[in-house]
Amino acid sequence: CIRDRVIVTPVGSRLADVAALKSKRAVVIRGSSHAEHLEKLGVPEENMLLVAFTLECFTAVSDGEADYTLADSAAAEAQLRSDEQLEISCTLPGKDDYGFAVPKESAELLSALNEFVAEMRSSGKLDEIIARHMTLE
Repeated sequence: CIRDRVIVTPVGSRLADVAALKSKRAVVIRGSSHAEHLEKLGVPEENMLLVAFTLECFTAVSDGEADYTLADSAAAEAQLRSDEQLEISCTLPGKDDYGFAVPKESAELLSALNEFVAEMRSSGKLDEIIARHMTLE
């Protein structure tokens, strides 16, 4: 399942462009792909507030502790359902993949999981779940 990376800001505080990220205060999860992505975009480490949980990112932006957070679109859209103080400011280039991790020695579990996901995808059930729980529509 692939999701967009989005910038979430307080309502009315949209960032002009990706270059604007460098001079603003970001909040992201420590050690996350989002933190790595901001580093690649040239956001200085001193401009990043590092937290442990996704909800902390949105709360820090809502409370004014940070100007924005980088999140996957599914998490952002879910948060926006209950937080009218935030909006998606822009979508960044690139996508994030979701996946499951299983122990290397669990070949049988991996096979069963792959079969299950393939069945869900071919039946349309996976798209239905994503549409219901991971989008704004």
